[in-house]
Amino acid sequence: MKTPTVYLAACDNYLHALKATQFLFEKFWPTAKVVVLGYTPPTFKLNKNWSFVSLGIDPGVSGWSNELIKYFESIDDTHIIFNVEDCPPIKPVNITLLEKLLPYMDNPNIAKITLTEDLGNRPHHYFDSIDDVTIIETSQGAEYRCSTQYAIWRKEYFLKYLKPNMNAWQFEIDGSASARADGYHIIGTNGKPERDYVIHSAECIRRGKFDKPLAFHNPVCKKYDMRLDQDIILEMQQKEII
Repeated sequence: MKTPTVYLAACDNYLHALKATQFLFEKFWPTAKVVVLGYTPPTFKLNKNWSFVSLGIDPGVSGWSNELIKYFESIDDTHIIFNVEDCPPIKPVNITLLEKLLPYMDNPNIAKITLTEDLGNRPHHYFDSIDDVTIIETSQGAEYRCSTQYAIWRKEYFLKYLKPNMNAWQFEIDGSASARADGYHIIGTNGKPERDYVIHSAECIRRGKFDKPLAFHNPVCKKYDMRLDQDIILEMQQKEII
């Protein structure tokens, strides 16, 4: 299968983060096809392989899932890559590894392939290997099976747990609780930094504090301190991206 489209859920208060995310995609994953699902269109120009779909009026966090459900039910994609607008890649995306992982989605029992180091932070076990890269599977009883970290999702599985009137945190927590012991495989890679993962991403806005300066590191990464190079941050400041 070809690489699925990247869908980024966006809200009006976070559009300044989207500008930085687009810049870093262009630097680290320029070939990605990206669709932003938001409300008020951004005032800055989108890259040629990016598009923006307005879902109407921003309903606030309590209605985050509603228009997303309608949109994803309306498209023909069988698989999607999903995340939110304030989580840009901060290192070059490992396209070679991504292409090696794609064939796993031909297995109907594999519902999700996590592209970050996320799975290694929770209970998991060996699943397979590709060359010298280890593939792990998250345990059936593990938390955050519905994490919004970058992942390839089987769309029907994504919609199975994305319920009306959920915010993003409820999708991760309540959706994951419903997904425990559902029998589907959620897999990902586990290994050395900057070699054995497809994407290293930042979480620019923490705990909804959108009025704070953007942070270009991943605070949930436990194995190592993964940050955007300072010279790239300076470049974004000079170009008034941030």
